[in-house]
Amino acid sequence: MARVGVTAEFRRQFARRLRVLRDAHRPALTATALAVRAGLSMPYVSQLESGRRAPSLAALFALAGALGVEVWELLQVGTDDPFAALLKAVRARDWAGVDAALLALGMPHRSPSR
Repeated sequence: MARVGVTAEFRRQFARRLRVLRDAHRPALTATALAVRAGLSMPYVSQLESGRRAPSLAALFALAGALGVEVWELLQVGTDDPFAALLKAVRARDWAGVDAALLALGMPHRSPSR
C-alpha cells in the first residue's frame, strides 16, 4: 500500500490551527501546559506548532482532549476560522465578538439583553 504524504501546506495550516485553539482555550494554555495535558513531549508539540511535523492519529485525539474540542475541529484548517473566533469570544465573554463571529458564520446574532 502506498504511503500518503502530508504536504507542507497542511503542516503549516495545522500549526496555525493548533495555536489558535490553544490561544482560545480558557484559561489560556502555554505550549508546555498543552503538552502535559495531552501526554505528549514538549519538543513534539513545538514541532507541531512550528509546522515541522504532522500529527499522528493518537496525537490528534490527545490534543483534542487536552483542548476540549473534537478532532475534526483540529483538522478544520483554512485561512480564517470563524469557529475559533466564536469559541474565543464566548470563552472571553466578549459578546460583540460573539455577534461578529456569528455573522461571519451566516448565523443570526444574539438577541440583545434587556
